[in-house]
Amino acid sequence: MPWGIPWMTVLLVDAVVRAYAFSGDGRTANFIRRVGNFEKNSIRVTTDHMYENYEYGNLSLPNYGMLVDGSLGRAEWADEEHALDVASALAWAAYFAELKSLPDPALKLQAKALYFTYDIGVNYWIRPRGRNTVNPPFVSRPGGSMVGA
Repeated sequence: MPWGIPWMTVLLVDAVVRAYAFSGDGRTANFIRRVGNFEKNSIRVTTDHMYENYEYGNLSLPNYGMLVDGSLGRAEWADEEHALDVASALAWAAYFAELKSLPDPALKLQAKALYFTYDIGVNYWIRPRGRNTVNPPFVSRPGGSMVGA
């Protein structure tokens, strides 16, 4: 059965948006809108996530992989770390849906929810209040390593 990976699909969306910028082809706009529906359907809302700094309820998380029928198949885990990537594809899909006079408010809502998840994730990694908590603060060093401050 065909499947897709939501955060990898974003790479395709980025390229297709550039193609649209040069061509203005309506088929391209429709394609991005349809990909947005795939992305929207890949999101689950759950309290089961990796961010121990957020204990106030649900977060929206894109699934790592999804079958074409919307089921998870074997990829039964979420992908918190790619929330911003998927949010960008949803934002583009919302833009093109409105451009084609087929607005879908859920695209914008899901993009905002994923951006919130991204924000929680950034705070998890950098721990801006780290010195006032039990957890040590982290800082990002050149080369991408995370070490205690």
